[in-house]
Amino acid sequence: MNLKITKEQFDEYKARCNALMKENADIYEKNKDNPDFNSDELVNQLISKYLEVQNELLKYDLSSIPASAWEDFMIFADRDNPVDLSSTHANIDFSVFRYMDGINFKGCNIKNLKSLNRILKSKDFGQSVIDENREMFVSDLFSQELQQKLFNQQLSIKDLFSLSANQINELRTKNFMNALEYHSRDLIEFVGLDNLMQLYASSKQDFQVVSDLFFNSPFPYTSPLQENYIKEAFKTINSSEIKKMFYKIERDNILSNDYVIINPEKYPELFVKENGKKYFTRINIYLQ
Repeated sequence: MNLKITKEQFDEYKARCNALMKENADIYEKNKDNPDFNSDELVNQLISKYLEVQNELLKYDLSSIPASAWEDFMIFADRDNPVDLSSTHANIDFSVFRYMDGINFKGCNIKNLKSLNRILKSKDFGQSVIDENREMFVSDLFSQELQQKLFNQQLSIKDLFSLSANQINELRTKNFMNALEYHSRDLIEFVGLDNLMQLYASSKQDFQVVSDLFFNSPFPYTSPLQENYIKEAFKTINSSEIKKMFYKIERDNILSNDYVIINPEKYPELFVKENGKKYFTRINIYLQ
């Protein structure tokens, strides 16, 4: 059984760790413009010193330390330096505790997990915590590779299309939108998940041209004016009309353009082919 420490003793460890962080920042600021300065070496030295203090702290039973004491105190962890808090029985409130990958929180008293608003790794939490926060964990239906993508917030639209019906249905009950890489998240928020998946199922070519226009158009779809217009437009259409709607928006932007330099060669080939020369005649003078 680990020995307990007082709040005052905990604060001493916290102060030592924060002093190391400040010392490191001061050294970097003083030397950052020196071409001979080795910042990687500085970071490695900091990690070594920090872990020495941190590991000493984590040998104790921290169950008597209030969750608020963790504010402005980082527990460092990464792939090479995992941290096991299970024997500390620490009180962890994620509204103040800085979450990092590589920390095992089993055995800890967990509060406000939902504030993280993301998919988490079930191996890092006790079953009771998982049961209370089902929307933040996925089942074994998902491979380790997919779980890692969900956790890293790097799931792409194409990853979604590779999932089974059971996996899709499970994701609908989770906070999975934040698990998407941000470009995919933007497109789904505009078009809607069901519409986008139906479009992909009916024509991968149509899906690709819609995706290319959304991400690469010279007229940003995420600008405030465009965003409001598009979101209103997509409220009333189904998947068969998505490409037509994108084409209309893009044509309107091209024909009303007086200032953006446009090169038709930078547009998706299918868009140029299906819209004919009449929409590009006016912009020939803008060719770079």
